[in-house]
Amino acid sequence: MKVPGITLPQVTLPTPVLQVQRWLGNREGRHARRSSVVGDRAHIEVRGASAHQHRAVGPAVKASLERLEGVEWAEVDAILGRAVILFDPEVVEVDDIVSTIEDVEEAHGLADERFPHHVPDHPDDLEPVQRRALAVGADLVGLGVVAAGQTLRLARIPAEIPGLVSLADSQPRIRRAIEDRIGPPATDLVVAGANATAQALGQGAVGLVVDIAQHGVRIGEQLARRSAWRAHEGSLIEGPHSVRHRPVALPPRPVPLPKGPIETYADGAAIGSIGAIGVTLGLTRNPRRAADLVLAGVPKAATLGREVFAATVAMVLSGQGVVVLDPAALRRLDRVTTLVVDARLLSSQRWGIERIEPRSTVSAHDCEVRTRALFDPADPLEPRRSGSWRLAPWAKDERAPRGTDAEARRLRRGGRKVLGLWRGARLAALVSVVEEPEPLAEQLVDAAIEVGLDVVLAGGTDALAERLGGLDRWPATQVAQDIQIAQGTGQVVLYVSARAHTGLLASDVGVGVALPGRRAPTGADLVIQHGLGQAWLLLEAVARARPVSERSALLAVAGATGGAAWGLVGSPRTAATRIMLGINASAVASMVNGAAAGLGTAGATIPLPPSRHRWHELTPAEVLDTVASSPSGLELDEQLRRRVGEVARIATARLGLGRAMWEELVNPLTPLLATGAVLSAAVGSVTDAGLVMGVVVVNAGVGAVQRVRTERALADLEHGETAIVHALIDGVATPIPADAVVVGDVLRLVAGEAVPADCRLLAGDAIEVDESSLTGESHLVTKSAEATPGATVAERTCMLYEGTVIASGEATAVVVAVGIDTEVGRSRAAAVAPPPTGVEQRLQRLTDVTIPVTVGAGVLVTGIGFLFRQPVRDAVGAGVSLMVAAVPEGLPAVATLAQIASARRLADRNALVRNPRAIEALGRVQQVCFDKTGTLTQGHLALARVSDGVVDVAPEELTASTRDVLRFARWATPPVNGNGSLPHATDRAVHEAAVAAGLTDRATRWVRRGELPFESRRAYHAVLGRHRGATLVVVKGAPESVLPLCTTWRRDGDAVPMDAEALRIAEEHLHGLTRRGLRVLAVASASVADDAALAQPEDLPALELHGFIAIADPVRPTAAAAVRQLLDAGIHLAMVTGDHPSTAEAIAAELGMLNGGAVLTGTDLDLLSDDELDGVIGDVTVFARVTPLQKVRIVSAYQRIGRAVAMTGDGANDAAAIRLADAGIALGGRATDAARASADVIVADDRIETIVDAVVEGRAMWESVRGAVAILVGGNLGEMGFTIAGTMLGGQAPLNPRQLLLVNLLTDMAPALAIALREPDVSPEALLRAGPDSSLGPALLRDIGVRAGTTASAATAAWGIARLSGTPTRARTVGLAALVGTQLGQTVVAGGTRPTVLIATGVSVAALVGVIQTPGISQFFGCRPLGPVGWSIAVSSAAGATAASIVIPWAADRAGAAIIDAVGGIGDRLPDLTSPALALTAAVPAPARSRLGLGRSEDDASPTGGDQP
Repeated sequence: MKVPGITLPQVTLPTPVLQVQRWLGNREGRHARRSSVVGDRAHIEVRGASAHQHRAVGPAVKASLERLEGVEWAEVDAILGRAVILFDPEVVEVDDIVSTIEDVEEAHGLADERFPHHVPDHPDDLEPVQRRALAVGADLVGLGVVAAGQTLRLARIPAEIPGLVSLADSQPRIRRAIEDRIGPPATDLVVAGANATAQALGQGAVGLVVDIAQHGVRIGEQLARRSAWRAHEGSLIEGPHSVRHRPVALPPRPVPLPKGPIETYADGAAIGSIGAIGVTLGLTRNPRRAADLVLAGVPKAATLGREVFAATVAMVLSGQGVVVLDPAALRRLDRVTTLVVDARLLSSQRWGIERIEPRSTVSAHDCEVRTRALFDPADPLEPRRSGSWRLAPWAKDERAPRGTDAEARRLRRGGRKVLGLWRGARLAALVSVVEEPEPLAEQLVDAAIEVGLDVVLAGGTDALAERLGGLDRWPATQVAQDIQIAQGTGQVVLYVSARAHTGLLASDVGVGVALPGRRAPTGADLVIQHGLGQAWLLLEAVARARPVSERSALLAVAGATGGAAWGLVGSPRTAATRIMLGINASAVASMVNGAAAGLGTAGATIPLPPSRHRWHELTPAEVLDTVASSPSGLELDEQLRRRVGEVARIATARLGLGRAMWEELVNPLTPLLATGAVLSAAVGSVTDAGLVMGVVVVNAGVGAVQRVRTERALADLEHGETAIVHALIDGVATPIPADAVVVGDVLRLVAGEAVPADCRLLAGDAIEVDESSLTGESHLVTKSAEATPGATVAERTCMLYEGTVIASGEATAVVVAVGIDTEVGRSRAAAVAPPPTGVEQRLQRLTDVTIPVTVGAGVLVTGIGFLFRQPVRDAVGAGVSLMVAAVPEGLPAVATLAQIASARRLADRNALVRNPRAIEALGRVQQVCFDKTGTLTQGHLALARVSDGVVDVAPEELTASTRDVLRFARWATPPVNGNGSLPHATDRAVHEAAVAAGLTDRATRWVRRGELPFESRRAYHAVLGRHRGATLVVVKGAPESVLPLCTTWRRDGDAVPMDAEALRIAEEHLHGLTRRGLRVLAVASASVADDAALAQPEDLPALELHGFIAIADPVRPTAAAAVRQLLDAGIHLAMVTGDHPSTAEAIAAELGMLNGGAVLTGTDLDLLSDDELDGVIGDVTVFARVTPLQKVRIVSAYQRIGRAVAMTGDGANDAAAIRLADAGIALGGRATDAARASADVIVADDRIETIVDAVVEGRAMWESVRGAVAILVGGNLGEMGFTIAGTMLGGQAPLNPRQLLLVNLLTDMAPALAIALREPDVSPEALLRAGPDSSLGPALLRDIGVRAGTTASAATAAWGIARLSGTPTRARTVGLAALVGTQLGQTVVAGGTRPTVLIATGVSVAALVGVIQTPGISQFFGCRPLGPVGWSIAVSSAAGATAASIVIPWAADRAGAAIIDAVGGIGDRLPDLTSPALALTAAVPAPARSRLGLGRSEDDASPTGGDQP
């Protein structure tokens, strides 16, 4: 710079300084060139290579290098700004290569060009490590200086100086300003050096240790990046094509990156600290103390928490093979809002059949079988032929029926392809095929949505976007532009792509996928290997990033608040030291939090992809070949090897006390209470701080112990008995535990055994399976080994599914899926956690209101103290003590322990509560969804009706004709086996009814001679026998099989011909039974010759019909009463079942829960959008033929319309809905593992009335919590009112900090917990009519208000009276006694005569008297012993206030009732215009109403239908 009239001398810098300047550079860049050599490959920086205006330099460097001897090839990666050279180190040296590059740079006028700072440090660079190592060295030297200074007692510089340096380092705005001046590398060293120097001279050892830790983590990050680069560089860069990237002219980000939690806190802290300076200066008149508060705005804890998290994540990712090209991207994860995924990564490049549209008379089944036999998923457009059948791409053909081409165009929409299935010259069907997603694609998208990201598909087809959940889709050709548009609207975009284009550069976090033979995505910030597994790690990091930043900001708030408070109460000379100690302490906590969260990403569980095998479409031989097994099973060594691998895959850590306690501590109130403890300790009240943290820890411990005990009880319930199955091992049937089977095991299963895994049937004889746990159907399913192409789960007769039971026959089957890969496992995995609701959320809302009031009261008391010229320590101490005392630290304990107490009471009623928080959910339940089978019904078949074809009666009310029908039905039933039972459920039902009626074979003198066993193809069972000298054939079976064999009908003792009229009457009666949801069998017989045989169906003679028997799953005897109780409580009920609509509707009507409600089938459900479903669901009582996923949709719909939902069930098909519901209930006696694992409450005795008990207990818990919360919050607000009033009247707080602590000890925890743990003195009927809104709604606010007002009034009055007649100490003591006495009196009123309440109150009273009257202890708490007058004032004030707390609510209730009575007549004269059912039905579009039959007229609507009041 030239100054007129002055000549400045030239300054020559020393060579080492010049070298450092070249190494670090300035704001424009650096001169020093960086290079990386990995084996025979070098990566060397090229000046101007990234600049679009110098795009000619790249080809010139490439050409010059390839002319060098020993260089095999060279290429310039313009994105990284480096030349990549494959060379022979024996022929050419790196220095020669660099000289050649320099020559080209000089030729293009770039010799003085600087390397820009905006290009991230290369993963293989050592310069970042060297800079951090220098910083660590400076800090270590600083520690030495600190040690020497403290030893020699040297003077230290003011603590404000190191504090300001820390502010410059961690305040983003200040640091950016420095970087703009000297560049980021120089800023790193200058700030680190200045910080080390200032901390050393200020003897700040803690700050130096914190800096060493964070620099060490950053060194570890860079070394991990370097290691990953060197390990994967060879596969990432296969040749010159891999790095052939040209310069890209990309416009800047349209708007600045949105602020995250760290930036928001840093800005707020800066403003807050400036405001604190002004306030403190005005109150204390001490400029230095006020100025020191600027240090409270140092956001060190906030920034270091995110830094350490990002560095730890980088180390974890690098260890998993991810190449981190730009570590700054990991610092942006906490702001990511949108995930954009390249469609090519989510497509499997395989196609699946979506729809088959028959176009001729060929059956749909034949079309499906032929299509699947000819279809090739890898190449669907290749024509294929088998005999006369041909499958080929559709092209317009005149031989096709009219309209076929238009239908094909419709099917092609969304990128689908259409094939034609031909049989000779006739078109049999059009086949729509769709692109299949990658096995993990759907789980990845679901996980991203669960994290809270918007997910967009880049490229691909609309059909693929629909398959992945209806994603938005961007064209692949303009991703960069779409990303910038999204950024302009405030989105932060994470883009995952295998394309090496500008989209990765434009995104905020670019994730490139390295594919063999493709260009390396060096424009990305992170490079992952092919496949979606590593993407799960990134999603886990994104899920953790924002919570980490939020916790770091919260810790920073705690450190700043505690440090500032501590700085205000001591000597002004050391205030800065105390403030910085709080800042550094919170920084340590934040770093530990960040490191723990970062390391947690390593534990992310990558889900196994679902099996793509269609086992039911393969032949047994093909299945055995696929699972690498044989008809004789696995060899022993192979079985053991697979078992070890499966155990390792599914192993989960048992819940321990430590982990359970940590999870309990993750509570919204815990940080609040910790902040209160810090504030209390900062002003010297360490005892109070210890109490607060002790409450938190004890509360967490109690909850943790309960959780561990419950989980272990559940484990005992689930694993009390281990089933044994027989597997073929080396061809020998070997017994093994059911949970030890592996894929490939060949099992032998017999009647009565549960299927331990999903199996493909290989062979079997007369196999029938009970699949009610999977499908909800009570009826048995016949199985065979024949393949079932295109069948749904319920129709796959060649499959045996986990949790189902073999009812009859013997089966040989091969295991094809175990654990989470089974149908049951996938149903369990489909379950998601219920939305956050409950008592803690309501208490948090209450806390959100009371805490600002508490803080405001503390500030007000401090301000009043300053106005009365109190010392700073006293004024601040009084305010902080009031804030700490007023924090309702017992709230978490109240919620937790009240729920635990309820859980224990439920355990006495045989209900195991896995999660105590489910108790409160039961208390606010508004909708109960019952599974039918096993819940409302008994879960087994029984004889329901016996009919002679004209009249049907119950088995207990048999007439002569119906008794004959049951007798013949028993004769047509197989005999009992050796253990006195029958394998078939229908036969058992008939046998049990016959035994009850005295119609056994022996009693009726029936002698069997032969039988024709039941087979599914003929659907009847026939028995040949003798009765009283006559030979008879008796038949029992499906009416459609038996009636055609009947020529006569036994009616009124006579045989009448089975003509058309008789058949019509019989069938009409039959249909009447089936419409009632009954399974009907026909019973017939015939007389035959004594020498007749019964070996073939042809041996049957013409039969005579006797009548029908009807089988049903009977309703539980207590179900109707339980249903009525819930309805009377205003709880909405619905039946959700996989059974037939008629059966479900009949049972709902029998139970009295139908009430005019509609019946909705699963097919109808699929026709409704979510909005339409929300509109009609209030009018639906029965959901039938629904799948597990449809059950989930039903629960979600109820939750969307604002109802808290309880879902009950016992089958695997209920598991997902049970987990989603607010309260999931499993009937544990017969529940599947999936249902138990998903449930919150397990009813061990299977009694439905226990569910009613659970709801009652839940509502009782809300009632108990209401009383306890009123004590805590109302009492604390009363303390605040008394303190504020006393301070305003007397100039100082009426109670000192220790007395406020004493009030908390005596009035909060023990009394509140006694109230919370008690069982309310309210009848079950009254509790059922009550609910959360009546407990924690206006009634709670009223109780809080009454308690606060009476407490404050009594204490203020007593203190005021005593102040007029005695010393301040005596007045303070009287006020203390009145304050405690009033609160304890109201506790007795709330708790009644419960022993726990009286004991807790008595202990508190005794403690209060002992503290006040015992010399020494009394003086310690700032009290003095009271005489009769003092106690009279306190007791009378407390008694009067307690009486007022009873009278005021009573008077208010009476006044309210009088007002209601006065205006009640007006409402009686108004018409009823608000029918809930009509309103909801009217809200549904007309097409949906007509589909569902909801268009009832007002006259048809049942007065008790629709929503219950």
